[in-house]
Amino acid sequence: AEGGHLNDYRSHAENNKKFASRYLHRGRFDWKLAEKRSDPETYQGRIFSALRKLEKVRAANEVFMAQAEFYPVETGSPNVLCIFRQYGKQKLLALFNFCGEERVLSFDHTLSYTDLMTGEKRTDNSVTLERYGFIWALED
Repeated sequence: AEGGHLNDYRSHAENNKKFASRYLHRGRFDWKLAEKRSDPETYQGRIFSALRKLEKVRAANEVFMAQAEFYPVETGSPNVLCIFRQYGKQKLLALFNFCGEERVLSFDHTLSYTDLMTGEKRTDNSVTLERYGFIWALED
């Protein structure tokens, strides 16, 4: 997955692995594809770069620590997951759109937050999630 590694359906031919879906993503590793991870023009490079950014954002914010309090928040949409996280003074709304269409979530109060992926500061009572997109909204 980290380098654009696709599912490997060859495991279905082996009797002891035929019905175990976990082998789909544990196929033979293609090192030639992995070598493309440093080229930002390739699919593998874009995936690798995005994952590195996620790692850096998580490492820079204590709200992602395992000890953080967290709980789901009702969104009113069956396609959008919202998780509230808090650690110390940091509060985060993690919003995930599992739909192929844009979703707009409205809140009954104004949010003042920083989008951790873009660094953009926002103040609004609604959030727009791109299709299959997410926002890590760190409250200001």
